[in-house]
Amino acid sequence: MDDIKKIVFIINPIAGIKSRRRLEKEIKLFFSSGEYQLIKHYTAYPSHALELAENAVKEKPLFIVAAGGDGTINEVACALINTGIPLGVIPLGSGNGFARHFNLPFNIRKALKLLFTGTTLSVDVGYMSGKPFFCTSGIGLDAETGYHYSNYNHRGFISYALSLARVFRWYRSKDYELEIDGEKYNFKAFFITIANISQFGYNFYVAPHASTLDGAFDVVVVKRFPKWKASFIAIRSFFGTIDCSHYVWHKLAKNVKVLSPLGEKYIHIDGEAGIQSGTLEYQIKNAQLQVIVNDKKQISPFPFKKLINKPDH
Repeated sequence: MDDIKKIVFIINPIAGIKSRRRLEKEIKLFFSSGEYQLIKHYTAYPSHALELAENAVKEKPLFIVAAGGDGTINEVACALINTGIPLGVIPLGSGNGFARHFNLPFNIRKALKLLFTGTTLSVDVGYMSGKPFFCTSGIGLDAETGYHYSNYNHRGFISYALSLARVFRWYRSKDYELEIDGEKYNFKAFFITIANISQFGYNFYVAPHASTLDGAFDVVVVKRFPKWKASFIAIRSFFGTIDCSHYVWHKLAKNVKVLSPLGEKYIHIDGEAGIQSGTLEYQIKNAQLQVIVNDKKQISPFPFKKLINKPDH
């Protein structure tokens, strides 16, 4: 038994119940030869995936597979930093920003096949006040929306859109102070995102050209804009041209400090909402996590970019 290669699956049973049932069947069919020892764990509470992954690392498996959304991926990936054990992903979440950035298949059978045919990349890891993240983190409108979204009984794009509409009606831009690699900046903004990947999820891009291989964050500031222009900015985000907007400021950075305005308490990290006030400190460390990805460009081209690349006025 010791000679059999181990593969560990950490599965979030809440993320896509129908997909989970299919996952069980597909795993059984795909690994029918008995060549591998399959270990399946199911999460039962917040941070459980992290605990399971930390224990699984001790078994020295070929790789550990996170089956769930960005929150599940975050917890599993945290345990794999600097271990050399690759992270595999089967996207079962709602937004799936991590999977979309790396062009990972949503078909379960193809995702399982990719574990053996994909390319292993050494990707950057971001830290917010010492806590690792792999997608995006930030403060402002999107963080408060995420907090309300987390209280919905149902997940998915419709619930998120309803949460955004609810918050956006009364939300006002706020004054932020940033320190980026030692230089200070001041903005009146709706939100600030520190991005390690290109999008939030649902194919809404906040940093269309972000790379997980360059050792730098993409700092994105969505400045104050007339609310009637929100739909235009959303369209730009969907088509990957938000960086062309007159209302969006962008800069690459290794170290970032964000001073929260008085009364601002909501933050988000890899799609999970939280509460934290004061100064948020970010730093990025190069090539700390091994991830199995498609052997293709990380970010898909945007065929409509030329159609909407004029700045907003």
